[in-house]
This record gives sequence, C-alpha cells and structure tokens, in this order.
Amino acid sequence: MSISAKNKWANLFTILVIFFTAFQGVIPAMPIKDANTLTIISAITLFLVSGLTTWKQFLSNEIDNAAIKPTLIVAIVATLAGVNDVFNIVSIGEIANQWVRFGITLLTMFLNVVSKILYPTNHTNSTI
Repeated sequence: MSISAKNKWANLFTILVIFFTAFQGVIPAMPIKDANTLTIISAITLFLVSGLTTWKQFLSNEIDNAAIKPTLIVAIVATLAGVNDVFNIVSIGEIANQWVRFGITLLTMFLNVVSKILYPTNHTNSTI
C-alpha cells in the first residue's frame, strides 16, 4: 500500500473515531430501555474507537510506532472496566459506568487526534 493510501486510511479512521466518540456521548439518550443493551452498544463503541485509533497509528507514516503503547494501555484499562461491568467487582452504578466508558473513549480519541504531535516520525511533512 502506498504512503498516500495509508494516510488516506489514517485520516478516514480519525473521522470515524470522532464520529463514534460523539455517538458514545449520546448513547444514554437513546430510546432503548434495556440497560444491558445500552452497555453492550457502549462497550462495542469504546473498543471500535480503540481499534481504529491503533490502526491509524500503525498505518500512518507520520506517527511513530511508539504511539501505539499509550493506546494499548488505555485499551487494557477499558478491558478492566469491561470486566468490572460484567462481574460487578466494584459496583459504581450504571450511570457512572457509562461516564467511565465515555471518558475512556474520549481519551482514546484525544490520542488519535494528537498522536502526530506527540509521536512524530522523521517523515512527518504535514500537520493535523
């Protein structure tokens, strides 16, 4: 895959991450009454944002591979939060859980957007 094509995919992933992060913010207002369904939708959105961010950082020739490390750390924290959701190890309530998922998603989006600045390579020619 050419560098230009990789950068186009990376930019598309950034747009999708921003869209899914905004979607994560409106999940509590969805007209779905089942809390478990909302939790599943929220968790899928969170891990989708994490995966897209990792792929963007991997594909972009303008971002050093070291950018993947903090993203993976956030993904591990998200996994631990998900395990807490499933097994109720620390009961913090459904609304608080939703805020935790949204906060992790927002942090991942932040890493996606600023990774060119925080982890530039020698090949970086453009700005965000």
